Amino acid sequence: MKVNTHPGAAGFSFGIGLYFKRISIDYGFKIFSKAGFNNMLTLTTDLSKWKK
Repeated sequence: MKVNTHPGAAGFSFGIGLYFKRISIDYGFKIFSKAGFNNMLTLTTDLSKWKK
């Protein structure tokens, strides 16, 4: 993905996840060559855990 005329951190990515009792939150960051970068945020839950 790296462009030889534009040095940088092309192809670099990282992420982190936080897990709670009923919810998980995940964050990801990736760098592309010419396309720039992306931030991703995900909120996930299991609906069966919310039942009493």
